[in-house]
Amino acid sequence: IGVHGRKQEDSGCSVCHIPFAVKEMPFSSGLIPCQMCHRHYVPELLISSTQLPADFPVIGCPSSFVLHVIRSRPELSGEAGAHNISELIPFMEYDIHKLLVAKLRIRGHNAVFGMRVTFSVGEAHVVALAQGSSMICPAIPLLPPLRLQGAGVEDGYGLRLSTTLSQLSSELSLKNSDCIDKFLEAAEISADTNVPIDEKQEDDDSSST
Repeated sequence: IGVHGRKQEDSGCSVCHIPFAVKEMPFSSGLIPCQMCHRHYVPELLISSTQLPADFPVIGCPSSFVLHVIRSRPELSGEAGAHNISELIPFMEYDIHKLLVAKLRIRGHNAVFGMRVTFSVGEAHVVALAQGSSMICPAIPLLPPLRLQGAGVEDGYGLRLSTTLSQLSSELSLKNSDCIDKFLEAAEISADTNVPIDEKQEDDDSSST
């Protein structure tokens, strides 16, 4: 049964679909047709604090990760100290998200489960620690590979290192893309078939709410 109470054919990707009609989106967001069923929409990146569902489509094995961000803080106490920490946390969360996206682009992954972020407050620093497991989901398109810029790197070693890392990231992304294509072919679903989104179904979904 679909998110709107109607029976639908499940190709194993329904857990990745957004749980509402596109026209009901309260804000502008990049949604992409599902790469498995081509009839519903999926997000560009899936991040969840829940554990990996048993029926979630995954290629390969999930990989754990640990990210951390450290910010210094003035030695304040009482209300002034609490106010300072509350101002730091949103920026640290933003930095964690940037690090996470970079990590996923390096690995060629597009989904995260078991995401946990904890904050530790010390006398002079605030530390944010993020943990979870990343993986490849064939229903969601892969993120673009990470490309490192050589701007500001004057020595030859730094330029060679930047070029090598960019090449490795691109090769890993192409390898994962081939794995997804083989997975879809094995499931008798063509990744290259241009199947239009069922607009009538979307209209029915929005009218049934």
